[in-house]
Amino acid sequence: MATCSDLVKGAFRRAGITRDLDEVRPREFDHGLQTLQDLYLELIGAGAFGRLSDVLVDGDHTAKEQERVLVTTEDAVTITVPETITDDDTGEERAPHDGSLVLVTDVASTTRRSYVYDAAYAAWTLIEGLSIGDFAPLSIRYRAGLEARLAVRLSEENGMAVTPELRRQEAQGISALLHRYDAPERATQATYY
Repeated sequence: MATCSDLVKGAFRRAGITRDLDEVRPREFDHGLQTLQDLYLELIGAGAFGRLSDVLVDGDHTAKEQERVLVTTEDAVTITVPETITDDDTGEERAPHDGSLVLVTDVASTTRRSYVYDAAYAAWTLIEGLSIGDFAPLSIRYRAGLEARLAVRLSEENGMAVTPELRRQEAQGISALLHRYDAPERATQATYY
């Protein structure tokens, strides 16, 4: 299990910013963590976790996989991410699908919370709430790609050249995440317009 700290250290090493992982200073860790959160949010925005269904709520709600929950009231409401899902096809209870996403947006305050489900960790992770010691979502399977993507970003921010090998690692890792060749096969329903 890789923590956010592991990914940040690995990215600094891959980028050539530091050779000794003990050299990473707390300020650099903070910046690396913020960049990692931004990376996850960019992947969400790019559709790496799939399309979402919008749900308007004005009271407490238990979200489903792939929901963008829009809270339309100024009253306090509780939005719960699902521990189990009732499968539409079989009617049986199951864990959320790997890489599922739930977004919660409070339209009154414009706050947003992004939850990603990692089946290997069997838990939802709040992206905006990551701390340096937290589990890094999807890092069990996509660690090298996430580190490479983070390393490219940190290199560019520091005005450093990005090696072709690092670009290759980044592309392979992001491709694996987007296509999820390691995910279990599941039937999909075609929607025609």
